[in-house]
Amino acid sequence: MKGFTQDRWLTFNQAKKASGHIRKGEHSTLAVLYKPMEREEQTESGQPVLDENGQPKVAHFGILRTHFLFNIEQTEGLETFNETLLETEPSDPFLANSAAENLLLSSGAHIVHRSADEAFYHPIRDLIQLPTRAQFHDEGGYYATALHELTHWTGITLGCSAKA
Repeated sequence: MKGFTQDRWLTFNQAKKASGHIRKGEHSTLAVLYKPMEREEQTESGQPVLDENGQPKVAHFGILRTHFLFNIEQTEGLETFNETLLETEPSDPFLANSAAENLLLSSGAHIVHRSADEAFYHPIRDLIQLPTRAQFHDEGGYYATALHELTHWTGITLGCSAKA
């Protein structure tokens, strides 16, 4: 939240598009979007590469994008601010992030998914509980929450819970 009372963020251009502006002297906050991607592997001739079970092999990779955001409290002229003005492009379907998945799996942590709208590490039962993937708006939110709870599992910090 960086000291703001509202968790509403937009770019310079989004503020301008909504007929507002960023107050003079305000500084942006760097946000990094990680977008996991996957693509079926192919031979040079365009044929799918198959694994030992005859299934197409899938290459996993990610795209990083940086955005410089301003909190809505750093703007002027957006009194009638409508968040639908900020829609850009439809989000991609929820894709697994192989690097994050491998980290979660190789950690040895016991991770359970429940339809409850909370995420936490339970030290007595030594398990991480997460909402189901479908409860998250995107893969970034899911992996941020899962990896956050994994840090609690390591014993570095305790006693925090989050909602999806």
